[in-house]
Amino acid sequence: MIRTRLNSRERKRLYKRHVAMYGEKCRICGRTPRLHGVKLVVDRINNDDPEYTFEKTQLICKGCNHRKNPRGKGKKNCSRPLNVCVEVKKN
Repeated sequence: MIRTRLNSRERKRLYKRHVAMYGEKCRICGRTPRLHGVKLVVDRINNDDPEYTFEKTQLICKGCNHRKNPRGKGKKNCSRPLNVCVEVKKN
């Protein structure tokens, strides 16, 4: 079964598995939650691939995730509570 969205249990399982294999640090910049106070997120390595498997995911900090997947001009800004996407327009 292809997982295109993660629930909290699956996210925690992937997080713990990545920590066990690579340590609790960002795979891009190397910052850690304990020393640098960053929050790590489970990210797909290739955004075009919809699957969330261990081999296709990585732990990165929110800053690197934002640089890898920027939101802004020409991108859609999603509001999670309302589950509605709106186009961001800049003058």
